[in-house]
Amino acid sequence: MKSPTDALNYAIMYFEYQEDLFNNTIPKSTNLGLLELDSTVTRDFLTPVPKQMIKDIEDVVPVVIRERVDEAKNWLQTCIRNLSKPATNVEEYVDQNTHLNYTQENFQAKRDGVDLCSQYMNIMAEFKIKTKKEDKDNLTEVIQLIQ
Repeated sequence: MKSPTDALNYAIMYFEYQEDLFNNTIPKSTNLGLLELDSTVTRDFLTPVPKQMIKDIEDVVPVVIRERVDEAKNWLQTCIRNLSKPATNVEEYVDQNTHLNYTQENFQAKRDGVDLCSQYMNIMAEFKIKTKKEDKDNLTEVIQLIQ
């Protein structure tokens, strides 16, 4: 896999494929001459539950994205606030310079994290997995802050 988003993409595709595969390859009943074997119970037991897995993804991934986006948003707002303070003396100038260096050292990692969240949201939209409008709006706001 080239990126972490591939794992989510492939997992969802695999779950959808798996359901089709099991539903089409395991017969509900088989005629064995004088006996007819009902395999419904076995089929139900063996068939994976990709819809439940996709529901779990729908429940978990947006929460993780929300937490990461909120963390990035708070970090960006703190950095902007610290860098916007006017330095009136040497001590404040040194503090502001320290904040600038810290921001420069960590900015790319935060930007990469936000880009990754954006890619996850796009994958979820592609597979029509529900996400809240407020999460999309929050991500858009953070992307605007980063630019």
